[in-house]
Amino acid sequence: MRKKYNNVNTTLQAKAVTTKWQKVEILTMLSPLFKKFNLVGLAKGKDPNKMTNQAWGKMVQDCIGKDTTTKQRMDSSVWPYVSDKATKTLDLTNAAKCNEALDRAAKVYKEIKKSKDSEDDIRKQLAAKICSSNPDVKKVAQSSTGGVGRMTDTSGYTGAHKERFDESGKGKGAAGREDKSDNTGYTGQYKGSGSYGKK
Repeated sequence: MRKKYNNVNTTLQAKAVTTKWQKVEILTMLSPLFKKFNLVGLAKGKDPNKMTNQAWGKMVQDCIGKDTTTKQRMDSSVWPYVSDKATKTLDLTNAAKCNEALDRAAKVYKEIKKSKDSEDDIRKQLAAKICSSNPDVKKVAQSSTGGVGRMTDTSGYTGAHKERFDESGKGKGAAGREDKSDNTGYTGQYKGSGSYGKK
């Protein structure tokens, strides 16, 4: 009986160790993916290992769910618990926090979808989605009609627009928008000083 119990105990321990290493393996794959989403739109000089709320939202939308409920719940029920209170970012070098983020996401996803799958199975599903996805970035196509060139080339401006820019394209400010007079002359407020005899 004792031998049988020891075998069962050993099996349970082995399963626990396997699960632990599975999480470590998944985390190893997840961290670079988290970082890849974090690099999208990251401001110059910002730490790529500090995931922003915007990057988290982008990852949720591209990998977990685009519906409003999913995005809102992931933002309110997961992000505040895994992000640093001071910097408002998720430290991607912190294995425990990355693990917690995935665990909480699985729990929330199960509640939202009313899934019968276990949280561990959902966790694996979400991890697989994130690992197999790339940030969905829409590229802006360059105009082929030349409209942008016409709008930015000040040499082609006419009328009032032409008066508002100098030859280099720099705006003249108020001088380009208003016809000002110095209001000087023999009579107060006279606006034609020095114009006698000129046509």
